[in-house]
Amino acid sequence: RLEGRIVAERLPLPEVDPRAEAPLGLDRLGLLDAELVLQAARVEPLGGTELQDLSATLHLAQGTLQAEGVKARLAGGTLGGALQLDGTAEPPRLAVTGSLADATIAGPLTGLPLDLSAGLVSLTLDLHAAGHGWAAMGATLEGTLSATVRDGVLVGVDLPAVQAAAGQAELKAAEAGLREALSGGATAFEALTVEAAFSEGRAALTAAALQAEGGVAASATGFLDLARGTLDLRIATVPAPGAPEVAVRLTGPAEAPRRTPELAPFLRWKAERG
Repeated sequence: RLEGRIVAERLPLPEVDPRAEAPLGLDRLGLLDAELVLQAARVEPLGGTELQDLSATLHLAQGTLQAEGVKARLAGGTLGGALQLDGTAEPPRLAVTGSLADATIAGPLTGLPLDLSAGLVSLTLDLHAAGHGWAAMGATLEGTLSATVRDGVLVGVDLPAVQAAAGQAELKAAEAGLREALSGGATAFEALTVEAAFSEGRAALTAAALQAEGGVAASATGFLDLARGTLDLRIATVPAPGAPEVAVRLTGPAEAPRRTPELAPFLRWKAERG
């Protein structure tokens, strides 16, 4: 049995490949019982982001590791949570609960075509998974996530340009402007709320709404398959009072999704009004 305190100026962690299929060897957790207080000024890397001022209490007994009272600073925000890893279960089970308050997004968050490049984010999560390796755990991921982002920038669609294009008097000019606005660009927003439910490694949006200046609003539906790196998302907005939605659907690989604009209902509505 091991008891004590670990205090580190810098705590390096190995990179995690979420698609790695190799077993993690969690059966070895049963070789030792321990109770440790952990403190670290810096923890790196964590998805390329550094944790600061980490503190936690680690309990390891009968093959189960628990991290309790986890506190840290992440991107200027406050992180808290707990973790339990049961290496005696078949397959091993992982459970994570956590919250993050007022963390700053200071650049592209994921590097994907649809992304956040700025904002102040707060979130809560409750996730669990089972498997012998990271890939298996990703494919069995279950749970919920709730997030809000304030004063941010959404990359991948230009919603103010959608509204401007919809107001074009000439139908062909309106259609061309809509297609361009839905093919890329960025949208500065005041608030973004997202609710997601995870099942078998897929994150399905149960609610997603964006509010921007000038009355610009949008919603999103669909899912992101974390295990396979694919998505099927639909982003929709009402470009004029009383008009049908204008939308774009993104499907396929998350790194290079196919974009399909959905303009026909709005263009018919606009044509009928001359």
